[in-house]
Amino acid sequence: MYITAVPNRNSPPAILLRESFRDGDKVRTRTLANLTSWAPERIDALRRALKGEFDGFTGEPQPVCGPIFAVLFALKQLADRVGLLQVLGSERWAKLVLFLILARVAAQGSRLSAVRWATQHAVAETLGLKPFDEDDLYEALDRLAEEQEDIEDALYRRIVRQRGGTPTVVLYDVTSSYLEGEQNELAAFGYNRDKKPGKAQIVIGLLTTVEGEPLAVHVYEGNTSDPVTVPEQVPHAADPVWDHRAGLCRRPRYGEGQRQARADHRGVPLHHRTDHPPGAPAPPDAGAPHGVVYHASP
Repeated sequence: MYITAVPNRNSPPAILLRESFRDGDKVRTRTLANLTSWAPERIDALRRALKGEFDGFTGEPQPVCGPIFAVLFALKQLADRVGLLQVLGSERWAKLVLFLILARVAAQGSRLSAVRWATQHAVAETLGLKPFDEDDLYEALDRLAEEQEDIEDALYRRIVRQRGGTPTVVLYDVTSSYLEGEQNELAAFGYNRDKKPGKAQIVIGLLTTVEGEPLAVHVYEGNTSDPVTVPEQVPHAADPVWDHRAGLCRRPRYGEGQRQARADHRGVPLHHRTDHPPGAPAPPDAGAPHGVVYHASP
């Protein structure tokens, strides 16, 4: 049996249920029912049933679970609110990086686990991403490393626009993260904050605004002591590149008056200062105690 539509001159076509049968050496058809008055949905259901799509159906509807939508949708809105979507762009690698960020917030794990996690969530619907694997994610991270400075610049310019000027206080802190693998050029044994003896680690320095918005991040070898990382970050308070990032005149970022750059960390002993010549007067932030407020003058 099958359903066919028969043209009916100036009237709507007739929808007929027909069957074919053999009459001797000829194949003939006969009409079993006129379905013209049926609703289109009902006709379509009968057509699918005749094709065998419902074979084995017991009469009890089977629950169907689609991909999870809300998690990625909500996190994407937050990412848009803080400017990530704008600064990352719409290229495929940028969408993969955005996915990694959102997946990291929702379900911490490796790149491989993120790929598995993606199979349960509406990645294509919310981020417009075609299927990917862990190799694609690692390639996206390589590209992210190349674009890091430009991304930090764009985020900083956004902060300046929102504030109506450059930040007057920045915060800095250091942490570490241990590694299970062995193929990491920065992995080394050092002071282990994770209480994982025997595990190599990397050291991470993060510079933020007072509200906690990140300005810059840097990764160091795992055996780098905390004070050694500070000189690389604190001088940003008087780094002319920052005003260049903000699209302002090229002069120290805190050029007007004496602005403050607070490092919520221990002070920097003179023997750790690579920019301090022997015998020269001590800089104002050298050897400062924990929680000191560093002053950056023009």
